[in-house]
Amino acid sequence: MNTHVQIVTICFENCEYAEIPIKYFGKFFIDKISTGIYRIAMNAICKENCAEEVVLEIFSEVDQIGYHPCCNKKETASVINRISQYNDITSIEIKYEDGSEERYLVSYKTEKGNEYGPNTLQQSFVSELGNLYVLIGKKLNPEKIFPAKRINDPGEMGLAKINLRVEEKIEAEAKKKRKKKK
Repeated sequence: MNTHVQIVTICFENCEYAEIPIKYFGKFFIDKISTGIYRIAMNAICKENCAEEVVLEIFSEVDQIGYHPCCNKKETASVINRISQYNDITSIEIKYEDGSEERYLVSYKTEKGNEYGPNTLQQSFVSELGNLYVLIGKKLNPEKIFPAKRINDPGEMGLAKINLRVEEKIEAEAKKKRKKKK
């Protein structure tokens, strides 16, 4: 099994999803993973991986690719807005370079009497620089994981985005070569 991640798919409560290449992530971890067998629907009992803690730093440039709301391939919307406005991430799917995939259900708790409501264990916020920060879990402290001084400092974030800039340059050069071959 290949351990190099290629794409991260964030799945939402209403069946929408956003596929995000890894170059758009800064800090990223899925932790406290367990495997169990659960009823996931009226007619399905499945073996699932569950993650108690998820931390994501998603760069603002992700909105260059966007996502397709409600499976509408003709419309593209903002990933940052979708995640920051609705705390309803239900699972994260990881696709590796070799094509293998894994799915992790995230900790999801709603307020009493609102079983389809937002996840009270999910915290999402956008920094002054437009980057998105997501924490899912019981005892995650945003200020400890994402200090405001770091996430709002253009110099700090410039360093964090170096890999993004390098990958964009490589992609642009490859695109030029393909055009020349035509």
